Amino acid sequence: MRRKQKQPKVQQTVSIPEDFQEFMQHVHELIETEDELALMESDDLLQCESAYGGLMDEGSREYGFTYFPETKAVSNRRPKWELELDAVDIANICEGSKTTFQVWGCQSPDCECLFSNPEETCFYCDYVDEVT
Repeated sequence: MRRKQKQPKVQQTVSIPEDFQEFMQHVHELIETEDELALMESDDLLQCESAYGGLMDEGSREYGFTYFPETKAVSNRRPKWELELDAVDIANICEGSKTTFQVWGCQSPDCECLFSNPEETCFYCDYVDEVT
């Protein structure tokens, strides 16, 4: 059994990967054309091979995405980035004026999970196995 034991996160700046930029191009086009996929509240209506996400609250312009970076991570771990972006951020990524993310990561050098919010919980680092 695992017990939640949150660890503090460290802020860092990372470059936006090319495959995520390409995904944001697709998302931006859907937003601009007012496609219902981009306007309906969802956590997975917007998808590509390495990411998925959707509109966080209907009527808002805030989107949440889960991105799975290509990595040389520790075996048995699949790092993911939990990102919150608004429509302006998405447009800025597409036009090239936003090339980095300010994110929060775990202190463990083996963990490559990143979060927009420092209060997020990491599946790998914020739980400990209980000894029975």
